[in-house]
Amino acid sequence: MQLYKYLIHHNISQSEFADKIGVSQPTLSRYVNGDTLPSVVIGARIETATSGEVSCGDWENLLKDIRQAINSNQLPPQGSEIEVSERIEDVANG
Repeated sequence: MQLYKYLIHHNISQSEFADKIGVSQPTLSRYVNGDTLPSVVIGARIETATSGEVSCGDWENLLKDIRQAINSNQLPPQGSEIEVSERIEDVANG
């Protein structure tokens, strides 16, 4: 499962989750958007904090999963706290 889906499914804010794994909210936002990948240490923290629902292996499929979400209209509405806007626009525009 991708992190953005986990946060939506569990109704957890980026700020709350960022505090839980020891990073800033802007850093977590970059992970959620696919702008950057977490280090192995942070990836392990995410996997632990999500009880394995978001595994380290899920990151390699992030862009593919974002494309699928765009095509199936499964993304959060614009303006929602868990937004993947800029990265998704880049992916959608090719």
